[in-house]
Amino acid sequence: MCFSRCYTAHDRKIARLFGRYGRLIARYPWVFIICSIVLSLLLGIGLIRLEFEHDLETQYLPENNKASKDRQFLMSMFKPDHNDNFQIHSLADVGYFAETIISSKNGENILDGNAYQEIVQIHNLITKKIKISPQATTEFTYKHLCATNRRTCVVFGAELLAQDFPQNLRSGNVTYPLYKSAILLSPMLGKVVVKNDRLLSAEMVKMRYYLQDNPESQEQLSEAWIKEFSRVMGELRTNVTEVAYTYHNALDDEVASSSMAEAHLFIITVGLMVTYASIITAGRRINCVYDRQNLGRVGVFCAILSMVPAAGIASACGVKFMNSVGIMPFLIVGKSLSLPQTRH
Repeated sequence: MCFSRCYTAHDRKIARLFGRYGRLIARYPWVFIICSIVLSLLLGIGLIRLEFEHDLETQYLPENNKASKDRQFLMSMFKPDHNDNFQIHSLADVGYFAETIISSKNGENILDGNAYQEIVQIHNLITKKIKISPQATTEFTYKHLCATNRRTCVVFGAELLAQDFPQNLRSGNVTYPLYKSAILLSPMLGKVVVKNDRLLSAEMVKMRYYLQDNPESQEQLSEAWIKEFSRVMGELRTNVTEVAYTYHNALDDEVASSSMAEAHLFIITVGLMVTYASIITAGRRINCVYDRQNLGRVGVFCAILSMVPAAGIASACGVKFMNSVGIMPFLIVGKSLSLPQTRH
């Protein structure tokens, strides 16, 4: 009973306060409308610093999760030497790499004839002809940025391009899966034909090109080279082979690009939401005095406008956004539209 009287007393006070506020707005409507819009736009200036977080691990894994901590510990304790003693098995994560899978179009042996020549050409294109120029006077190719071992770039699958490999294959001297008692061929080749532990043919070849990611300046150059690699490989056309490619953060880039590609649908959806809000708040009778269509339109407008100062303040504070933040206006509008119907 005591709580009920307390609630009633405070509810009346709050109701009187908002009643006075409503009458003040009704007396000077345009002043409040203009001031609200101007204030929202001023607070939205922080959007010039808007940044999106595209790393899927950062987006979906809990902060300070044990798996990430354990990996950071391993990376700090077992640091790979990218300069001249790089070992693939020393990586605590996937590292920085660009990868190609080359397959034969007609299903023939890719390790012989024109198909093999195209593999060599693609390899030379990646290692020698893909260049970046961070400054007008300097150019960097893969050989400048690669992770090295004994002054040689570490390329997974490079053994397939050795001068004696084609001849050994034709003469039946390539053992499979272990070649020369040290080279495991099974991760490099796909759809192989083997007879008496001798490799006869294969339809697919996988090659991975490792890059340096330390120090930070080298990491930025490697990232720039990978972007150029992605562009060149996307435009590459071959005669007898097909090329698929990827790189260490291709999934993050693909998710980011695919979400932005559907941005035009956002505008269409907002239009549909305005139409829905106008219909749902119109009431049962078609009466210009009774219906509340403008209330629905204003509700949609306010929900979208409220995102501007909120995102502006957060961006000014250095907060990064996920692509899914675009659904927030629709959640706000949907909730605001459902409440009147529930009360009714």
